[in-house]
Amino acid sequence: MSVLQAVDWRRYAVSADIEGFEDDATATSTKWSRSGSSTLSAGTGRFGQNSVVCQSGSAQLLKIMLPSGLFTGTTLIVSMDVKFESNATSAVNFGVPIFEVSGATGSHLKIYLDSGGTIQIMGAAGTFLGRAQHVFETGVWHTMEIKVNLADAGSLSMNLDGIAIFTSLSGDFKQDAGALTLLNVWLAGRQNTYYGDMVIMDTAGTVNNDFLTDFRFELQIPDADGATLNWTASAGTRFQTIDDAIGFSSGASGAGYDTDYISDNTLNDINMSSHGAVTASGYTAIQFTALVVVSRADTAGDKVAMLATSSASTTTGPDLGLKVSGAPIAADYRWRRAYFDKDPNGSIAWTPTSINAAEFGVKKR
Repeated sequence: MSVLQAVDWRRYAVSADIEGFEDDATATSTKWSRSGSSTLSAGTGRFGQNSVVCQSGSAQLLKIMLPSGLFTGTTLIVSMDVKFESNATSAVNFGVPIFEVSGATGSHLKIYLDSGGTIQIMGAAGTFLGRAQHVFETGVWHTMEIKVNLADAGSLSMNLDGIAIFTSLSGDFKQDAGALTLLNVWLAGRQNTYYGDMVIMDTAGTVNNDFLTDFRFELQIPDADGATLNWTASAGTRFQTIDDAIGFSSGASGAGYDTDYISDNTLNDINMSSHGAVTASGYTAIQFTALVVVSRADTAGDKVAMLATSSASTTTGPDLGLKVSGAPIAADYRWRRAYFDKDPNGSIAWTPTSINAAEFGVKKR
């Protein structure tokens, strides 16, 4: 695996959805949690999409947990869009980091940003390791990319808008004793710090294992039934039960997810759909495609896998556990996702044409 998590905040309608129905770490996946009043902000992103804003004078935290078995190796890579306004006051030792990586017993890395646009790097045990003065511009979206080797004798590289700010900055970036078993990536800030699209990666794969440079996402929903239709629709055609608008909110209990759906209880049954067209206007390269589904289990141990079919070739993602608490209830729905780094037809880079001709779907596991 290379891509661990790709975040486009348009998928959420309200702030509570970010953590309310996200992946459960017990199912060997990721889980967001929020504290303070970090909020989803519509139309404030770099391209007019949603962003998350921390806009209080105290710490506002958004944390994603990467459990053992998902993150592999010791090198973590994060590419994301960040903007801070003129009254951002984070500073070393008395402020709040805009980015942090922590483990079971403490912080591996903290990145601080002060109101003058200066970046400061702190390693394990709060050790100061480096400073880059006046590199962030106020009120402007920046693409910030971080690659850190989480080791006692580790290193960090950081790019800002494609320009190297730190190159192999050496230091102790491992607070925990023994092996890395759990990573938490924290986004925080003070006084209007905005976070846009984000991709979290490791170095396990042959692609998407380094800085992405400038990037953006396109989102589409199912628009027709595909070639294989083994699952059962609760009403109407299959795709009509899973074509909820981007940013659909299920409500606090998740009851909206139970309105219509596809279901199946036969091992290895598959259901495929086509989707709305992507344009990728002005693109240089397609880094990956992803399928994101919301699902729940009827029986403990139920799993789902996701598929991409291009021409006659199919790639199947990993088996993903589903949440169940006794009798299934609406609140047991959780998002699941799979990333497809390459076009299955030849294991080559995706293009808009190949994406639009492909079908994506689910398999009962």
